[in-house]
Amino acid sequence: MDPPNRAMFLSVLFVALLAGMTAAVPSDAMLMRSGVLVGVASHELVIADRFNQHHTFTLAQQAPVLIDGRLARLGDLRAGMGLTALSERSRPQLALQVEARSRE
Repeated sequence: MDPPNRAMFLSVLFVALLAGMTAAVPSDAMLMRSGVLVGVASHELVIADRFNQHHTFTLAQQAPVLIDGRLARLGDLRAGMGLTALSERSRPQLALQVEARSRE
């Protein structure tokens, strides 16, 4: 690869990586709540934060549920799992994504 093409390739690669990194970071309009899962019922889940305050979330339609980075279902979640719920600040009780960590 000659130097001008290499420079162009590296520039495009850098921009693509930068765009991917910024897309993965929640914006100021997003809210993340972490804690321990207390319970799950229907499309709702309750987590206890580090101050033992309980927060109830409704899972949005089509919201992904991940356990240890793998796609799962809401019914796969178990009490005691570490959990992070991502929501919009304007609708903090509506979980747009749920990420859980198994107890192992």
